[in-house]
Amino acid sequence: MSDKSRWYDKAGAKHALTVEGDCSKLPFNHALEMEYFLVTNRGKKLGHGAVEKIYGKMTDAELAIKLQRRMPPEYRKKVLRIYWEQSKGSTYDALKVDYDVRGKKVTNELLSIDRNVVEWPVLEIATPPADSFYELAWWTSALISLIVDRLEEINLKVYAMAAGSNPYEDLQEAMRGESFPTCGDHHHIGILMDENSKEQKAILSNFYHLMRLFMPQTLMLSANSPFIDGKITGRIRYGDYDAPFPGSVRSLRIMHNKKHLCNFSSREYMPYLQKGWENPDEFIKEFKKQNNSYRTNTHFLDMDPWSPSNHTTEIRISDSQPSVARRIGIAMIIQAIALKAKHMAENRERLDPALKKAMRTKSADLFAMKKVAVQGGNWFKPKRISLLSRKSVKLKRSRFADPIFSDAVLEMLNFLSPEFREMKVIYSLFLNPIRESVYACEGNGSSLAQYWMMEYARNGGNMETVIKKMLIATRNGRNMWYDPMVRNPINCREALGGSKSAAGKR
Repeated sequence: MSDKSRWYDKAGAKHALTVEGDCSKLPFNHALEMEYFLVTNRGKKLGHGAVEKIYGKMTDAELAIKLQRRMPPEYRKKVLRIYWEQSKGSTYDALKVDYDVRGKKVTNELLSIDRNVVEWPVLEIATPPADSFYELAWWTSALISLIVDRLEEINLKVYAMAAGSNPYEDLQEAMRGESFPTCGDHHHIGILMDENSKEQKAILSNFYHLMRLFMPQTLMLSANSPFIDGKITGRIRYGDYDAPFPGSVRSLRIMHNKKHLCNFSSREYMPYLQKGWENPDEFIKEFKKQNNSYRTNTHFLDMDPWSPSNHTTEIRISDSQPSVARRIGIAMIIQAIALKAKHMAENRERLDPALKKAMRTKSADLFAMKKVAVQGGNWFKPKRISLLSRKSVKLKRSRFADPIFSDAVLEMLNFLSPEFREMKVIYSLFLNPIRESVYACEGNGSSLAQYWMMEYARNGGNMETVIKKMLIATRNGRNMWYDPMVRNPINCREALGGSKSAAGKR
């Protein structure tokens, strides 16, 4: 291992748990927007008036001072100003920062109430664009600590909850309307469309098409909204290890938020663009052509290559996560895809025919993969398991005879392994939640959504017990190395009442 004093990010280099890649300069800067429900101790979301009252008690000048006191000197010197000002997205005040990002001043809302999207007030925290994974993790952890500590200080038995949708949301309302209150994590990566740079256009086009290809796998790793009406949507088959939760949706946010993501019920999917694109209008024209959609702008899609937030590319599919580690693990996957796109544009690696063909995969085939990620989860078999080659079976680690969705995720990680190694994060602890999602439960994998469903099964369908664990997980998110699945793994057979010797084949 190299000398830590030579690492790019000195704040992270001081931390005993980091590896060099956690602290090295990123290929592209990276920021995170994270939404939280404000809920009672039973998980019921607060109404508009209650949110306004609580937020008013949370926000004061002392909050900015506390944040600055916690900052490592390496990040404090990048802060040009921290101040309160009315939010751009609501009538509430927001805690803002002017931050030096590679020589440019970027203004960022660190803490705010977002109500312009979901027509329901949710708490939003957002990091400034970070130059390293550790910097991104530090800001995420610090901002979570700020809100969790403040809620505990005011002691009104109100809690922050990280979940894609509220467990007590009304299913019929969600199905009827265009949208319902949901919380997501939005990844902003600094890949820009430069009209004067042919290479930059190629990088963005490659990144878009690779991200389009791996959207279902990324979705499975981030699915975290399996409850509605205070229960799972399907049923529990105790002792059935092939399909223990038939009919249970893993991400109700993706499935029912028709207005602010690609419309799942209309089978909308990010289009393949054969000749690339030059501006948002052309993109929307092609999107409407391929999806028969009513869309008028690029923002409310699963991915927005022209995000107005500091002119970044925005990945919007991730449900709100309870852990910093899983968020950073997903950010590492996105950065690896971006680095792969850069290599392709620079001709540093030969574009093999299998990859060319995969990037042109029909939207209908990719939507079928997405449907499995949303409705089936990691143990289910998509129609097209291998997008890159026919070697998927050789990579598989699950006990099932046929490849399952976790094997498709493993194929993606194997495809990106040169980039993980180049970024020097192959041994990063931030990837532990991703490893757990691929290898847990006897090699079958376990998404975060399935983890909570296992808790639900293990506790006899007692939603209040699961809610308590979800609130604890959100609170423990202050620790950047914590993840509920890694720290407290569930034995699938134990959760479903089976013996360790029992075995099943698909």
